[in-house]
Amino acid sequence: QRFGLEVSVEAAELVPRPAAELETVLFRIAQEALTNAAKHAGAERVTIELVEEADGLRLAVDDDGVGFDPASVPSSDAGDGVGLRGMRDRVDLFGGTLDLDSAPGRGTSIQVIMPLFPAEGDR
Repeated sequence: QRFGLEVSVEAAELVPRPAAELETVLFRIAQEALTNAAKHAGAERVTIELVEEADGLRLAVDDDGVGFDPASVPSSDAGDGVGLRGMRDRVDLFGGTLDLDSAPGRGTSIQVIMPLFPAEGDR
């Protein structure tokens, strides 16, 4: 609301529920992607999708912003934000993958695949 973004979220209920640590990581990645879309991309619309697939959980965040050249992003982020490097670090900690697709004038798509492991009580 603060940035005036139109956000669409598609997510199925996950049974059993993933571990809290995994939920938090996925939330933080989506949060950072939304912040980037609003602050840097000038996006008007963002779509977030979370689905369970054979190889784990897939989180996709797509925006209609100005896009950028991923090769121009430094390997380490400056400032106090998590940034793309922080997203990659979080994904790496859980053995997942992060794919980034963007180009100037074309928006940005971030796709994360994380191995699914249940919450402690469901193991």
